[in-house]
Amino acid sequence: MRESIGATWFMGLAIIFIVIITLYLTVNVSFIKAFKTKNAIINIIEQNEGYSTTTEKEVSNYIKRVGYNSENNNDTIGGKKIVKKCVSKDAEYKDGGYCVGTETTSQGKVYKVTTFIPFQINIGFFDFSIYIPVSGETVALYYTYD
Repeated sequence: MRESIGATWFMGLAIIFIVIITLYLTVNVSFIKAFKTKNAIINIIEQNEGYSTTTEKEVSNYIKRVGYNSENNNDTIGGKKIVKKCVSKDAEYKDGGYCVGTETTSQGKVYKVTTFIPFQINIGFFDFSIYIPVSGETVALYYTYD
């Protein structure tokens, strides 16, 4: 009897350990995807020397290709509004789950890009969603094609 109770306790610890490792890997994949997407958007803006309709199409194609945040374009989960705040004041939230804002400096135009790391738990009636912003900016672009 004593060994069966000890084995049950050990199985509980093993299950908790597996859940923690799974959560860690899930969050890690989300971090990587958000950072890679942000860096790719910044590279696309710098290559096209500004954020124009051509750049927006190229970014949209990239987001579809890598599968970043493509399921939450309507900004709701379970009928509840998701709050995603862009870091830049004048930034627009774009379809695909990212923001692009501009800031004009004496050295040129700087584009600020924000992507989001989703963290969602939906168990029955319990819906918990938080989006952690990941921001970056381009180098100052002197001649932009907006």
